[in-house]
Amino acid sequence: MQTNPVDWEQTTPIQGSRHSYLATYFVLFVAWVAVSWPAFAQFWWHADDYTRAISFDPWFSVGQGRPLEILVPYLIHQDYLLQSLWFHQAIRLLQAALHLLTALLLIRFFRPLVGYWVACGAVLFFLFWPFHAEAVLWISALAYPWAAAMSLWGLLLIGRTERRYRWLGTFVVVGAMFTNQAAALAALVAWTIFHGIFFVQQNRFKEGLIQEGILLALGYLVGGVLSRLMIFWIHHGAARAAWAGSVREKLAFWVELNRQYLASPNYPWVLTILLLALVGLVVLLVIVQWWRRQVSTQQATAVALLLALLSVLPYGVVLLTAESSPAWRILYLAPLLSVLVWLLLHQLLPPHRWLRYGSALVLVLFLSIVIPMNRWNAADYVTVFQQDQAQLQRIEETAARHQPPLHQVVIATYPDYLRTWELHDVTYMHYDSKKSAFLRDWTVVPFLEHFSTLAPIPASNYPFFQDPVAVQACVTLCLADDQQQPWQLLVMPDAQTLCVCP
Repeated sequence: MQTNPVDWEQTTPIQGSRHSYLATYFVLFVAWVAVSWPAFAQFWWHADDYTRAISFDPWFSVGQGRPLEILVPYLIHQDYLLQSLWFHQAIRLLQAALHLLTALLLIRFFRPLVGYWVACGAVLFFLFWPFHAEAVLWISALAYPWAAAMSLWGLLLIGRTERRYRWLGTFVVVGAMFTNQAAALAALVAWTIFHGIFFVQQNRFKEGLIQEGILLALGYLVGGVLSRLMIFWIHHGAARAAWAGSVREKLAFWVELNRQYLASPNYPWVLTILLLALVGLVVLLVIVQWWRRQVSTQQATAVALLLALLSVLPYGVVLLTAESSPAWRILYLAPLLSVLVWLLLHQLLPPHRWLRYGSALVLVLFLSIVIPMNRWNAADYVTVFQQDQAQLQRIEETAARHQPPLHQVVIATYPDYLRTWELHDVTYMHYDSKKSAFLRDWTVVPFLEHFSTLAPIPASNYPFFQDPVAVQACVTLCLADDQQQPWQLLVMPDAQTLCVCP
């Protein structure tokens, strides 16, 4: 059992100085942007960005208990008004910068406990998880890395000895809850890992544990209560923040969240085996060392408790509320389970030289798997946007060729019509990650208003929905074809409107 960072950590020229952190940040930032470059090289929007782009509504964020998140729809709306590639890229670079800041703060937090290089190696599992693009590249999800970075900064302040910094840290955690409640749990997860590893090292709790826990809990309590009050104020009810109803459904949701991280259907088999094998190795080492009395029962119990907690804490907010979609952005903190596993392995394995080389080989294997996945996943978002544009051009050309030319269009949308969620044959598809704008009313109407000369037929009570009567008439035409051919273009009975069956 290691009680200090391994010897070679002490002789490294990088000792955790400010300059070394800046260098680390720069290298990792360049690497992450390079890996995700297809999403930075050109203009694209996620389908769910269109509504926010056309209409800036600050009360939407307040209505979710996230008043600081107002910056996100503001940036999207400015992006829409400016139509400038440099501003568009600047927003995504800001998202990447916040994601890298979260990773750097994790390194800073764990370094005194395990050493600089072990902390860096562990954080790579978080940084390069292949499906972070939803939280880090989708503009509407900017609040995820922002809230995570804020909460970790607050945690570092809470760990300071000066009282004024500690109270400031609590205030920052409240701010993180005002940004995104799910990602704000980053501080709680990191704090749990830190004190758990310390107990495994020393067989005792670290001094200041209770004080830190109280201040951290106070930040979450105040932020959570005020957030819920805002939600009730705007919606006159809990809306999506309602407490979870069925325990059985939430247990199934918890299983699905962990499956999506450890054994996602989108993973190649080797990545699933690697992630599960690392967890299995920790469990095996603890059992063997406990049997040989190399670790105490308390230390073995601490490891088991840590693994159990890290299967729950990253999803704490969504498990407590009515949220039921295991979207990739919801899993933003999920890779911290692998961060914990990596840190535990370096406590349980003997500090021989082979550990250094073995660790490097495992990290190389992990990166060789996930870096291409990161690149393909980033490219998928651009593909969906470009394919939507291509289909829109085809629709406009068909409408223009009709005699007389058609100037109105209605799209057969979900839930009345759905041929498939995956219209554009992307590499990785998962829930609402890469849905075409043509699939749903609240995405296709602003999409058409922004990019097309054809006019949608809006609903009378809500401008971002299509007229339900027109949609139903279009759906009837689409369903008349038993073969359900993709992208049928049919003229409506009024001879003035084009019906599209995606």
